[in-house]
Amino acid sequence: MFPYIQIPPLRLGFLWLNPVRILVVAGILAGYFTMLRRTRRAGLDPGRASALCVWALIPGFLLAHWFKLLYQPAIVRMDPWVVLRIFDGSASFGGVAGGLVGALFFFRRQRMSMHEVWSYLDVLAFSFLCGWLFGRMGCYLVHDHPGIRTTSWLAVRYPGGPRYDLGLLELLATPFFLALVRVVDRFRSPPGTYLGVLMVLCPAVRLWFDTLHEDP
Repeated sequence: MFPYIQIPPLRLGFLWLNPVRILVVAGILAGYFTMLRRTRRAGLDPGRASALCVWALIPGFLLAHWFKLLYQPAIVRMDPWVVLRIFDGSASFGGVAGGLVGALFFFRRQRMSMHEVWSYLDVLAFSFLCGWLFGRMGCYLVHDHPGIRTTSWLAVRYPGGPRYDLGLLELLATPFFLALVRVVDRFRSPPGTYLGVLMVLCPAVRLWFDTLHEDP
């Protein structure tokens, strides 16, 4: 079984460092630099890739937070300002939807062929997975996705007894997604293949994991 790890905020002089937010920033940087590297490898424009990253990231964070609040309307009624505190909880499906909406607006402003559009989306999809690793690591540290009780070796030793931690399960699954993309990399696949594989595989696995949620 996996340990129940909790790392409190760290004080560095007058600064309070939140480990989860540090991981979020690390994920953004990892995804960004991965995107630039794969952009150059694919013969695409790094400047356009950087702009696409910003256009996807901002609405991604906003919709991830607002999507989460749809499950918690009572919190919004009690504290309307929570709508603006985008780091106070997020939902991954909202983040993915927001990122794709932002990418759509970006491409509408650019003069590109569909071949180029799908090529940039492929790069964005792979880079997203690299950043996702850090985000799910943060979910595991805060244990905000508790699953059903189990004695499986994949369980986490929660204070009340062992149970699945869905953040940990997705953290363990992400390297397999990355490995699959690497396998696809070996073949001459048409643009859009990476995005298509991930848009089918990731939600399917996520929906399966959600059946293990404490409150499906």
